[in-house]
Amino acid sequence: MQIVNPNLKFTGPLTLRRKTERIIIHHSATPGDVSAATIHQWHLGNGWKGIGYHYVIRTFGLIEIGRPENVIGSHSGSAGNSNGIGVCVAGNFMASKPTEEQFQACIELVRDIYSRYGALVIQGHRDVMATACPGAMFPLEEIKRTVADNSALFPPVNILVNGQVIQSILVKGQTMAPIRQVLDILRVPFSWDAKSNSAVIGYYRLPATIINGTGYLPIRKLAGAIDRGVGWDADTRTATII
Repeated sequence: MQIVNPNLKFTGPLTLRRKTERIIIHHSATPGDVSAATIHQWHLGNGWKGIGYHYVIRTFGLIEIGRPENVIGSHSGSAGNSNGIGVCVAGNFMASKPTEEQFQACIELVRDIYSRYGALVIQGHRDVMATACPGAMFPLEEIKRTVADNSALFPPVNILVNGQVIQSILVKGQTMAPIRQVLDILRVPFSWDAKSNSAVIGYYRLPATIINGTGYLPIRKLAGAIDRGVGWDADTRTATII
């Protein structure tokens, strides 16, 4: 996956998005390739602050950054903009399918976004507004099925806690511990802040990564919050909270 930043200039301040719950996919509805810079000029012409999408996937598979990922976009109406990351795939998918390069880039981009936000809902523009976008020939369901196979994205790893083995996951090579399961075994009291998706342990407020409805923290961060250490057995792929 190759992501480039064309460093587009916006005409005013952009608003941080308070929550992120979905990825909304669009097509550019153009006969062929189009760049983020070109779409930026179109959207400036609409009187907007700049490009409304967060990412643009070119026909040859290159991913270009549009709006910063953490700000509110302008791509799916007020509801979709408020909690969604907008991805535009260049082309008109009422007339043809995306290229194989675009298909693979879309999957890799979604998985990359998942690594930061957890498993978000994937939707087409048509799911939130009255439109045919991203087109009848866009393989949205196939992308959902492919991304749902977490085995490549989140390889399994074991965590040993007080003699009990918990199956957990790796995210970008980092062992992630399921918060509630670990703390329940250790009988450590904590509370959950649903607004910020954070575990509150004593004086610590630790923002979690939500994957398939489960809150995770890097194992060393969780262990540090409860004054524990971490060991690792490479032969058995087992992390131990000491």
